[in-house]
Amino acid sequence: MIGKTGSLFVCLLAQLSVNAYGDEDSNVQVATIPVSSDGQYEYVEVLMPNTTTSEEDAYLAISVRLPSDEAYLVGFEPRASSNTVHHMLLYGCEEPTPNADGRKSVLMGSMCSSGPDSILYGWAQDAPRLDFPEDVGIVVGGEQPIKWVVLQVHYRVIVTEPDSSGLVLKLSRGRKMRYYAGLWSFASWFTLQPGGDEDIKNDCCYKGTIPLHAFAFRVHTHALGRKVWLERKSLGNGIVEQVELAQRDPLLPQGFEPLAEQFIIRPGDSLRAVCRFDTRSLTSSVSVGHTHNDEMCNFYLMFYAEQPLSMQCDGDDFYSTNERSQVGPVLPEAVPQTLPDPSAEGNITVTIPAVGTHRFHPEGMGQVGGMDITPDGETLVVFHRGTRQWTADSFRGSKWEHITYDEPIAEDTVMLIDRRTDG
Repeated sequence: MIGKTGSLFVCLLAQLSVNAYGDEDSNVQVATIPVSSDGQYEYVEVLMPNTTTSEEDAYLAISVRLPSDEAYLVGFEPRASSNTVHHMLLYGCEEPTPNADGRKSVLMGSMCSSGPDSILYGWAQDAPRLDFPEDVGIVVGGEQPIKWVVLQVHYRVIVTEPDSSGLVLKLSRGRKMRYYAGLWSFASWFTLQPGGDEDIKNDCCYKGTIPLHAFAFRVHTHALGRKVWLERKSLGNGIVEQVELAQRDPLLPQGFEPLAEQFIIRPGDSLRAVCRFDTRSLTSSVSVGHTHNDEMCNFYLMFYAEQPLSMQCDGDDFYSTNERSQVGPVLPEAVPQTLPDPSAEGNITVTIPAVGTHRFHPEGMGQVGGMDITPDGETLVVFHRGTRQWTADSFRGSKWEHITYDEPIAEDTVMLIDRRTDG
């Protein structure tokens, strides 16, 4: 369990019927939310309010207000059984949908009435809990755009006895994390035909500006899925190759798994999520849909970075939902560290590399035209213009296709910067 029980609880902070952190003016109904603490972390239950359903494949949701001051989500403990629940998704919102009251259907539409509508966590098939690495968390509350969480629960069967499935959230308050956890979700739209194996592919290019350090992943299909994996395009020996980064059988518990080999995603990287389906048992086509008799193809990649970030790749379209995130202070130089291997099953251990600061303009550097980083991540490669200045008068022609300069730039235009020494 994430939360400690019985005499190990230092205190029981509250038993509130409005929401976990007050806000009695809200018109959004929420379940009774116990907030407890073990002296280091707070634990918030996000549970369905003794829910029943009248049909299979019902989608219901519950919303919970997060702390008014800044905090970090650092772990999730499922409280559900696959005998009743097909899957659960946790969303981050500025304001939740009014339908997130544990009773109304939330099959169609957004989980948020305002804010990022970001997927923070997912669960299916009796997956275990997830604890983040030390100094990594999802920033919420305060001035952040995520002020509420909405838990969407897909009930696969008719529920006649009151059900309180859900999650326990592990919160860290009072100190800033060094790294921000984020999620990149891949989802595909498709129709499967009977007759054999079929691969569904979803390609996206990372259009962000900072490296992402991947440390865990989750896959999701329904009954026909046999393998789900993530690839990265790599240029080797003059040809483009797809290099497999992570894979899992989707019929196993669908929780977040630690990566066998952690990797870094850099700006411009092209990733592909692939789902393999066995359709030999079909007698007619099957499409993507919300019931357990339909299919899905999802890959979720969890990472940490220097800024809050959440992304979606939806049928080759890339969306980023961090535009309103408030970034913390410039990070100090960090010493590479390997986190201790926790004894509790389900925890994730990750090696965190050093992160440099960005605070200088080297002598001799002119206007910057482009930047890249070497494959080892140690050297920044900067293309600049030296003493040459590009202005509105630097081009001519009806389509600005002609440069007005006749001579090449006299200075060296490529600068290599070691991120460890700033030089």
